Amino acid sequence: LDPFGRCRNIVGVSNLLGKGGLFAVASWEGTTFRTGRILLFLFGCVVVAGIVGFRYLADLSWVDALFYTFTTLTTVGFEAPPNLSEEGKLFTVLLLVVGIGIAGYAVAFFSQNVVVSGLLTALGKRRDKRVEAMREHWIICGLGRVGRNVAEIVFREEAPFVGIDRNEALAEAARRQGWMVLVGDAREEEILEAAGITRAAGLIVALDSDADNV
Repeated sequence: LDPFGRCRNIVGVSNLLGKGGLFAVASWEGTTFRTGRILLFLFGCVVVAGIVGFRYLADLSWVDALFYTFTTLTTVGFEAPPNLSEEGKLFTVLLLVVGIGIAGYAVAFFSQNVVVSGLLTALGKRRDKRVEAMREHWIICGLGRVGRNVAEIVFREEAPFVGIDRNEALAEAARRQGWMVLVGDAREEEILEAAGITRAAGLIVALDSDADNV
């Protein structure tokens, strides 16, 4: 099928323009999910290290070691364990620095990916209200390396289109080229409706994951 025709169509990037084989689906490593798991793992390691350290350096019971580990990491302000040795004091300082550092980074990371991404989605929708007036346009899901290549071809063909990407930096770069872009997750029905899926000529799927493309 002609990707610039008037039929309603969903096009996978690996099949777009068929015979030329112009595009390859880029691999996606799930960096956000992986980073989140690493942070949780590191925080768990800090907790375990704190419990073991207080157990043997301060000669506490396992329950007391757990208690002092969490009061230290949460900076609640309870007194230090009685008769704490010099090694135990140094261990407590190290536990505080490492634990608070990891916890602070984790809070910032999850805030960015949960709160900020939601705000950027809303901002992206407001910024491209012209989309509401579009008819028989193409929706390009994903503006990574592959998606940009697709968008450039569609743009050269002077076919109307809207791009969708959850990465604000990619969206801003696309807007600087004069493209209409929404910030959001193209897998969600809400963002597709905002892009005018019911009025579109077709959908070009250029997400980085094969599973997402399906």
